[in-house]
Amino acid sequence: MQGDIEFEAKKLVKKLINTTTAYGHIPALLIYTYKNSKDKNALYCKNDQIIQLLVNKKVIRVINRIKKNKVTIKYKVSPRRNFAEDFLNIIQLEDFSWNKKTGIWIYKKNSRRFKTSGGSYRLVDLFMSNPNQKIDSTKIIATYYDGKTGSQPFDKTKVNNAIRDIKKNLEIPKKHFVPTGKGYIFSP
Repeated sequence: MQGDIEFEAKKLVKKLINTTTAYGHIPALLIYTYKNSKDKNALYCKNDQIIQLLVNKKVIRVINRIKKNKVTIKYKVSPRRNFAEDFLNIIQLEDFSWNKKTGIWIYKKNSRRFKTSGGSYRLVDLFMSNPNQKIDSTKIIATYYDGKTGSQPFDKTKVNNAIRDIKKNLEIPKKHFVPTGKGYIFSP
């Protein structure tokens, strides 16, 4: 359920960004939780929690909340473009922060920038997008080497080198990368 809310929230934020200027110069937009208006400038979402999520993340600022009845809730909002772009590009997990746009991975106070076209960037993105999930070594190798290795047998050294490469300079404790035999679990 939470994944569905986040997915739809990101779709809504993309629409918000497309309707605003780079400086957020737009007086207000209406966001309805149910498609019951013929207003062409309004945006729609399925769940009231989406608006709450975006307000809590400071992506949108609520100007006025109007309840007509129990079914229809609409918000008049002013989008803040920079926060909206951060919401789309930054993953925050406990002590970790990952900015997909700039390729900066932060652990506590240490940070490292990855080239957005590099294997390390793809691997960090894989782990940050799939926390606490077992990631098979073949997936790790294919991601790191951009699928150029073909169907090679399990190679523990390649996997360990790839993990070591992304951890370099960040002083990430071993407890965050849990080995599972033929793979790893990233545990933030």
